[in-house]
Amino acid sequence: MNKSKILKVDFVGGLCNKLFDLFAICDIAIKNKIQIADPLFGWPKKDVYFSEIYDLDFFNNEMRKLNNDKNIIISKDDFSNYEIIDNNQYKLGEYSQNILRNQREKYNMNKECMNIIVLKYLKLNSKYDYILDKYNMEKTAFHIRIENDWRQYATYKKVPKNETLLIDVRKLFRMFRKSDIDENNIFFTIGMAHEKLSSFLKSNNFSPEYFFDKNYKYEVNAAINFELCCRAKNFIGISRSTFSNLVTLKRYLLGNDKSYIYNYKDSIYKREDKGLHCEAEKSIKNVDII
Repeated sequence: MNKSKILKVDFVGGLCNKLFDLFAICDIAIKNKIQIADPLFGWPKKDVYFSEIYDLDFFNNEMRKLNNDKNIIISKDDFSNYEIIDNNQYKLGEYSQNILRNQREKYNMNKECMNIIVLKYLKLNSKYDYILDKYNMEKTAFHIRIENDWRQYATYKKVPKNETLLIDVRKLFRMFRKSDIDENNIFFTIGMAHEKLSSFLKSNNFSPEYFFDKNYKYEVNAAINFELCCRAKNFIGISRSTFSNLVTLKRYLLGNDKSYIYNYKDSIYKREDKGLHCEAEKSIKNVDII
């Protein structure tokens, strides 16, 4: 008996770049009536499956409504029952960017857009629930880009003069103290130097929390931090980051629009774009429609 074919796809970049690839391939799969092999995540090495990070059963159950009552992603545990086709003809990054470009030009995100649909149905694997339950997120969460790769990126990326691409954390928290949302209880995610930042914050009368477990893969840590930021009372990030932008969008979908940026005119500004725009000025001035 011939086995059914499933498509193996290659995702690139960090966690949220891979999520944009996921949005793209789900859209392609539904339109072309194909199923996808459990995709590999992980950074810098691809060594963790989607199903190890997210609740695959929940995702498939929800996506069946759009996929002729079929699972859209086939678990790695079931690969032996299928013929896996390694076909990377789909330019997923370009596919996603075309959708984003169109949305940004129209200042409109259709609620039927696959970006929104998939993001709504992403739920962490239940084995991480005990971590989420440890944190009371009635506080302000920060996503701060200061990692080495971001520092390198900031050396050549051109942004308007009124934008800050790489922030000094001392300046950031002075800005925060001057903002309307100044409070002592904060959560932060930065990807590196957690203890150093935590010590700095404590010395400045903040009560900081963070999550990073060296026993987990880097992108598992990122996905857990993503969920915690979505649950926070307030969220402050940078409009030039896909992580900050997707957190802002998911927070809006969850009914919380208290999301802000720190990378514009040396102040903290509330976002009005629901996470759509990367340009700082557009992110605070454009009231986008879903």
